[in-house]
Formats: sequence, structure tokens, C-alpha cells
Amino acid sequence: MADAYVVGRLGGMPRVDVPILDGLTLDEACDTMERLGVALLGGATGALSKFPSERHAEIHSAGFEIARDWPDAFDALLDKLARADHVGLGAWGAEQVYGYLYLWAKRLPVGFSGNAIRAALFTHSAARGPVHKTSVVNRQAVQPLLSLSDLATRCGRSPQIAAGYLKALGAWPKRTKRGTPLAITQEVADEICAIHARIVRADELPAMIGLAKRQIYMLVSARIILPAEIHRRSGVKTDVFDRDEITAVLDRLRGTAPIVDVTPIELLPLARASKFARVDGVRGSAAMILAGHLKVKAVLRDAPGFAGLLVDPQDIRIARRAQAGGGLTLEQVGRRIKVPTDNIGRIVRKGLLRGVMSPCGEILVKEDALAAFEATYATTGALAREIGTGIRWMREALDQAGIEPVFETRARKTTAVWCRSKVLSDLQRRMQKSQALQS
Repeated sequence: MADAYVVGRLGGMPRVDVPILDGLTLDEACDTMERLGVALLGGATGALSKFPSERHAEIHSAGFEIARDWPDAFDALLDKLARADHVGLGAWGAEQVYGYLYLWAKRLPVGFSGNAIRAALFTHSAARGPVHKTSVVNRQAVQPLLSLSDLATRCGRSPQIAAGYLKALGAWPKRTKRGTPLAITQEVADEICAIHARIVRADELPAMIGLAKRQIYMLVSARIILPAEIHRRSGVKTDVFDRDEITAVLDRLRGTAPIVDVTPIELLPLARASKFARVDGVRGSAAMILAGHLKVKAVLRDAPGFAGLLVDPQDIRIARRAQAGGGLTLEQVGRRIKVPTDNIGRIVRKGLLRGVMSPCGEILVKEDALAAFEATYATTGALAREIGTGIRWMREALDQAGIEPVFETRARKTTAVWCRSKVLSDLQRRMQKSQALQS
């Protein structure tokens, strides 16, 4: 078939059109058929001289068929060369893979056919692995794959960190060989570069979210702000953070709060309000906001992160009490039984009224505990109101009856607590004695 094509080119018989050969001189076309046939039957390092003369026609005809079925047959030839045993895992470079075929293609003259052959071969080479920066392939074919050093240079990180990213993403090959560059796709490289572009170092967090380092550490330990997961999986010990994830946390904290230019009088920044309301710092307040127990009332314009979150300290107290199971504060109990708040605290410490210490250090009194106290004990004022007399007369009557209070303080305001059962029994005894004297 090669002879028939040559005779057709010379005019001795009807010509067979093979565009990839027709674009070359007859001498170059014969050389092309020879080189393609030798590569197909003899491999990357094959030569016509290594075949007996009786096989030369077979070799040329095989090369003619590859040229006639261009480009599919040529691509299949390149695939066959790349699968050869000598290529293996560690082969790097077009000359090692394609051998004499690559050296021949580089020397082809500029033109339709020479350019087409080079383009097909160089594209195939670039698609199977990274290309050395000095290779002619790198200058004439689009490079779809990168090496590890190329990726590190593009991301501005060390090759060790880039390798950690590849392993964390599952893009590291199962088998590698020393000295052979990794074949990294553009998609994986873009993903790693995007991850790196979002990285925020720990020393950059204070300026970004407007908190001190100690407060940031508390947020990280409470897993409100999480270190970048991909970076942790890459094996790097120093924590870094994802800018997008931090922004998402801040958006959740802000909610639908309006933006203001000046802080309203009744509101405070989150960090200051947390101290004022006696909660466990920004960590506790942020956790309550994320859990839906507390709302940010406003966001201060142009303030970074947490520094712009404005809350009402009273809301923090209410939310903290709700988290502790609810209850009345000492101030609320004092208003209920008409006793100063300081004295309520003393009554609780005395053990007459059961209180519960909340996580923020505030004493809360449950409704059932207060009901039990009122059923067992009563202040002088409570007894006077129940009988319908004055407090002074009630106290004199109790003193004359020789009844001792179970608790009494003469601090800022005198408060005496009496046992109801003792008061009732002693008063009844006094009334019976009075009736006996009268009779």
C-alpha cells in the first residue's frame, strides 16, 4: 500500500489522497511512513535497520495505514508507546516515552503536516504528565497537568504543604517513584489555590474579628470558630482558619440585626456586655446567640467582626437564667416577699430558702422553693398582713409571747423570719391562757 501511494504521487497510477502525507514532499512522506511503521512494530527505540529486508514493505504499509486513518490511528500509536514496559511508573520526558518518534517529529519542517504531527504528539505528552519547563512540548502544547513544584510556586507555599493538601484531598497517587513528578490536574490545583487564598493565620484573627487573643482561644476551644479542616488533615500542626467559614459564623451571629452608625445607649459591644452580665465571656454569649437564646440587637458599621455586635446586657442575663433552668433572682424574690435583696441573700446562705447557683455565678430561686419557704416561714410583715394588723404591734406581740425568730438581721433594714408552726402554737397557747385568766 505504501508503494501504491508512492506510484500515485509519481503519476504512474490513480493517486490516493492522504492529507497528512500530501502536505510533505515525497521524500518526507516516505520517511513518515517508515517512522510510523517502525514505531508501531518496533517500539519507541525501533529502527528500520533492525528489521530484515523482507519486512520493510510491511513496515511502510503499516505506517501508511496510520497516516491514512489520521488522527485516530496516530493517537492509538501514541497510547501504545505510553503503555510500553520501559515507560513504567518512573518515566518522565517525551523522549523516554516516544523515543525516536519524538526526535523525528521535532525535525519535521514547518507546515500543515509537520505542525499537525507535532501538535498531536505534544498534546498527548502534555496530557499524560507534567512537562519539564525547558521541553519543546511545554512551549508548543497547552499544559493541562502540573507538577508538585509548579503547584507550590503557584500557591506561594512550600512543596511539603502542597503535598499535604493533595493527600488531604485524596489526590495523591497510590504509587509514586522518586524523581517522577506528580501529575496534578488544573481542577485540583485551582481548588488548592482557592483554599490557600481563604487561609487566615492565627495572628491575623484579632484584627479580623475584633477580639483579643485569649478570647479567640476560648472561641476556638468551644468550637465556635473552627480551624480549617483541610489544613488539619494535611498534617500541618499550626492552626489556620478559613476566611469563608469565619464570615459564615459572623453572619449567623448578626442575624437580621440592623446596622447603626452610633451605639445606642442601652446596648453594649458583646465582649463588654458579657463581663457586665457576669457570663463566661464572649464564648458563652456567642454560644447563646448561635443556640437561639440571645439576639444581637444591632451591628455597628465599620467595626470588625465581634467588635460590631451590640447586645443588651439584660438579655444576656435572661438567656443565662433560661439556660440554667429558669428561676427568680434574689431581687425578684425580694420584691415578691418585700425583703431587701441583701437580706434575701443572707436567708439563702442561712439555708432557709433553697437557691441554685447558675453557671455565671448568679443565685436563682425556683418557684417551688419559694412556695415551700412561704409555707414554712414568714416575715414579720407577712404575719401582720395575714392577721390584719400593723408590723410594730405584731413584733411586740411576738416578743411578749417569748417567740424567737429563726433568722434576724439588723443590717440596712431589719428583717426577721419566723417559723409559722412555732408562731401558731405559741400564739394559741397564749390565747388559751388569756381566756383562762378572764374566766
